[in-house]
Amino acid sequence: GSGGSSPTLRGTLVVSRIGPAADGGPLSSAAASVALEVRPLPTGLVAQSYLLPTAPGGGNAAFSNSGTATTDGVLQRSVDGRFFLLAGYSAVPGTAAVVASDGPRVVARVAVDGGQANTSTLVDGYFNNNIRAVASLDGTAYWTAGTGPNDAGIAGVRYVPHGSADASVELFAPLPNVRSVGLFGGQLFASSAAIPDSARSLGVSTPLFALGQGLPTTPTSTAQGLPGLPDAGVAISSFALFDRSAGEPGLDVAYLVDQTQGMGVRKWVRQAGTWTEQARFNRGLALDGGTDGGCVQLGATEVGLDVLVFCSTNELSANRVVGWVDLLGQAQTSPQGTTVCTAAPGTVFRGVVLLP
Repeated sequence: GSGGSSPTLRGTLVVSRIGPAADGGPLSSAAASVALEVRPLPTGLVAQSYLLPTAPGGGNAAFSNSGTATTDGVLQRSVDGRFFLLAGYSAVPGTAAVVASDGPRVVARVAVDGGQANTSTLVDGYFNNNIRAVASLDGTAYWTAGTGPNDAGIAGVRYVPHGSADASVELFAPLPNVRSVGLFGGQLFASSAAIPDSARSLGVSTPLFALGQGLPTTPTSTAQGLPGLPDAGVAISSFALFDRSAGEPGLDVAYLVDQTQGMGVRKWVRQAGTWTEQARFNRGLALDGGTDGGCVQLGATEVGLDVLVFCSTNELSANRVVGWVDLLGQAQTSPQGTTVCTAAPGTVFRGVVLLP
């Protein structure tokens, strides 16, 4: 990456593309194929495309996502940088109402260098409901997020070693509906749009929270919210946290996708232990360049002294990825975003990652 601040979007964007639909029609709740598209900036044109397996074989399960479930499809890199990670459904494209299906859920691990075949792990949870996100240190084990019935033991945040079937562990039973997970600063974080009282009583005071101590692999009863974040009324999906200030120990900047219409990506900064909203990245979300559009998923990466922020927009077809440059040391409360690529008709972008 660059060694100094530059107000340009740069690096290589990787997006997960959902579709086209198996029947050639518009995307629906049926399962659709998933591909990773590599798009170097600033052009945003496709340089490479990797289709995830659409049928079982070669040690892989079939992998698909719903064409319309916008809380699904978070794309992340493992902490060591070697793998792209996605969560989805072990169902062939065209499977009706795939989120409501009772088939296995799948973690896809795709080598960033393209030199290793896609591999997958069956997750024994989230039946008849959404599996949404997966995080990992190095591709040997995973933390997953999704939803399911209360007290059923098959939902929430789960831990599963790579290559194992029917061996995942629910880590925090009081919160069965989780939007995303992430590993930042050696700590497991998760987000939710609905916090029951049983979870609040154990420390889930805000929709983004730390779960357990460090990276738990067994059930925990401890959680900690981020003081200053609203305790309700937001729909946080994916997120990213950074340590940006030498004067504030630990993680001190958070970028959160709020799926509430018009909110976009919200930037929060921690000072003296309290988080305060500093900026809102939503200019450019609407097709007319305004702020009345919405975000689906987030990609945020430090490049030089800046953070490059991206999100996929919430049009139901042929949506876009919009990007912003958050310049170090410049107070930008509402910077203008730039559309860097647009999905082909009959497809949508969902997850977003930047390789600096």
